[in-house]
Amino acid sequence: MALFGMLFLTDTSAQLPEGNPAISPRFYRHLQSVINLTTHIFKQIKTSTGANLLLNCSYLIRATLSNGLSFTAYTYAGELPSCAFGFNSNGLAFTLDSVSPSMEEIIPGGIDRNLISHDLLNATGLDDAISRIHSSNVSVGHSYNLIDVHKCKIINVETASGKRVSIVEVGSKPFFHANMYLHLKVKQSKGLLVSLVMFVLEFATIVMH
Repeated sequence: MALFGMLFLTDTSAQLPEGNPAISPRFYRHLQSVINLTTHIFKQIKTSTGANLLLNCSYLIRATLSNGLSFTAYTYAGELPSCAFGFNSNGLAFTLDSVSPSMEEIIPGGIDRNLISHDLLNATGLDDAISRIHSSNVSVGHSYNLIDVHKCKIINVETASGKRVSIVEVGSKPFFHANMYLHLKVKQSKGLLVSLVMFVLEFATIVMH
């Protein structure tokens, strides 16, 4: 959802690029329908909540650390890099989306998830990234898509308070994750965002099979 958010906060008339022979015209039409719907929703959110304040207030930061490691991270003004997505010179990349646990699942005084995603920019690979995620006693969980660029391997990691972690490797089957738990058993909040995500998940399942 971070990628969708970046797209729609900068361009509210987004269109899919055409001409990719690997994707059928039928899939393009269905996916464009999803984009059009999501664009409309983001327009309403921008109008009603002031999310347009993010316009021109997000950056791609490229940094080289004293140990020689470099990273590139999409960063919102006032935030640590990155609570959206990033990659480093070790070939480790990640994207993120928040999840919506119920209040009873949240531990006050735990580690903020933005500190964990910032720490991932130092990871040497998938195993190190998982260790950094798992060893942290978080206040509220998160969803991480971790990518090993060299091995072309992607895993999804869902976390929750109490050091609970669930890991799923993404294979040839289409995989979609946005703002709700899919494989870690956690009590989730009920609201408009979760309902929207459920709709998109169901729609994507129909068109991808």
